[in-house]
Amino acid sequence: MNVEEAPVPAALSRRLSGKLFGLITLASLELWMWFNMVGLDYERGDLFPFTTAHWFIIGQMLMLPFFGVVAWISAFLFKRWPTVLRLLVPGGLAVLIGLAIHDALPAQRLKWLIGPKLAPHALAQRIELGDSHGDGQWAYGVLQIAPAFQAALLEDQGFETFNPPFDDYVVSSTPEEKALATNRDTFFKSKRLELRISEDGKWCLFHYSEFIP
Repeated sequence: MNVEEAPVPAALSRRLSGKLFGLITLASLELWMWFNMVGLDYERGDLFPFTTAHWFIIGQMLMLPFFGVVAWISAFLFKRWPTVLRLLVPGGLAVLIGLAIHDALPAQRLKWLIGPKLAPHALAQRIELGDSHGDGQWAYGVLQIAPAFQAALLEDQGFETFNPPFDDYVVSSTPEEKALATNRDTFFKSKRLELRISEDGKWCLFHYSEFIP
């Protein structure tokens, strides 16, 4: 009798393992999507500066059914996969999430916002980044910059100097950031980025928008 009943717990274990793997797959895809769309509300030293993007919530109507189908297929095929594949697939999901987290970190976002040539010469003090319900992304921030920052900026053909249309122009509105601005600051702009370099060359206020002409 023990011999006949042995396959029953084993089959149940496989079904449970498949369902568990399906749930892990669904959670992994959701986490990957969240970090790929995440916003920032970062001040230097923050350990978890991430904010949920508007389109992550709205996008659930489109992506959750798709992720559900992928998770169901994964759960269905799990017991048919060889042992090596059962290890490789979760490992691949972990790598996918790790890459999304890496790309969402403030240092990586700064490189994306101001470009790889300027980022090595800047230290982010504050970054606020969000989306516009699918219409694009915007970001404001304060950078502590090295002398090489402005030199790299002058060498970059994508930037040009400009005079703002009003004297009290600043790219962010907090009192601390306004206190950094003077009438002798230097302004640069590119297709999507506006920079205000302080008179002493130590600070930069930036405004990124996908709609800056």
